[in-house]
Amino acid sequence: MTVAVNKPSILVVDDSPTIQNILGTMLRQNGFNVLLASDGVAGLEVLSCNHVDLVLTDLNMPRMDGLTLLKKIRENKKSAALPVIMLSTEGHQTDIDRALNMGATKYLIKPVQPGVLAGAINELLN
Repeated sequence: MTVAVNKPSILVVDDSPTIQNILGTMLRQNGFNVLLASDGVAGLEVLSCNHVDLVLTDLNMPRMDGLTLLKKIRENKKSAALPVIMLSTEGHQTDIDRALNMGATKYLIKPVQPGVLAGAINELLN
C-alpha cells in the first residue's frame, strides 16, 4: 500500500488562458495541484475558499492587477505569509522594485524558463 502525499497547491492568476494552460500543465507535471484565476478578483475568491501554498500572479490584468492582489494578500492575516511570485513581461527595474517592496517574494520575467520557475517554487515551498 502506498501512502498519499499531500501535493502543494499553487494558485495561478493570469488573464491569458494560454499562460494559464502552459503554467498549469507544467506545474501538474511537477506534482502540484493547480488552481486557476483570470484576475485578482477571482484570485481572492479562490484564496478564500481553498488551501493554497503559493501564488503565481501576473502583474497586468483587468479588474484587479497583480500589485493590488498582492496588497490584499499581505493585508489578510490568513494569507500574509503566503509566498507570492510575480510573473510579468514588465522587466523594468522600477516594476520589479515596486513589486518586491509591496511584498512579492520573487519577481520573474516572462517568458520564464521552466527550470527557473520550478527552482523558485521549490525554494519557496521547502
